[in-house]
Amino acid sequence: EIYTLSLHDALPISTSPSGPADMNSFYVSADGAQTWSVLPVPAGVTFTSALSCGSATDCAAGGLYYGHQPVYLTTATGGHSWTVRPLPAGVGQILNLYCVTATTCRGLASRSGRMMSPGFDLAANLHFVVTSDGGRHFTAVSFPRGESVESVSCPTARHCVAIGLYTSFDARTGPDLDRGVLLTSEDGGRTWRQRAW
Repeated sequence: EIYTLSLHDALPISTSPSGPADMNSFYVSADGAQTWSVLPVPAGVTFTSALSCGSATDCAAGGLYYGHQPVYLTTATGGHSWTVRPLPAGVGQILNLYCVTATTCRGLASRSGRMMSPGFDLAANLHFVVTSDGGRHFTAVSFPRGESVESVSCPTARHCVAIGLYTSFDARTGPDLDRGVLLTSEDGGRTWRQRAW
């Protein structure tokens, strides 16, 4: 199932030349990691995905605004300013993100905000999300029925690889760990083909 979602107006941009070195900071190096500068992220934001950069200055990540509202964070200034856009309910919370350009990103999102855990919580309902306009619109794509994807990587705008587990399993023993799922997409994640391990 594919559906396109429009976003609300962006929240205000947060701009600051410097910030305290704490857990809600953005660390930047312009000399190959010899020295580092610390820049703040907008107040009330916690990251839910790793940062992904389509260029040296253009980066994006998933986050939560004050612990509740899923948001999409972008910077076009290497972390000196940020745009925070609320995500529609149909997208959920972004857990993994891969940006191949400043405006084109793909990743995994969960309506519940959880990935499958060691306790085999398969209710996480992970799906693939795509934005090609810097987060103004998202397309959400469900993975094939009976397959729980845990990780996805998109090294180009068209080629993506996803791995996971089959979700048809005995409730007493959990998923069949001997039967992994390997999927590939050659159209940017709109359709997926099952591959043999």
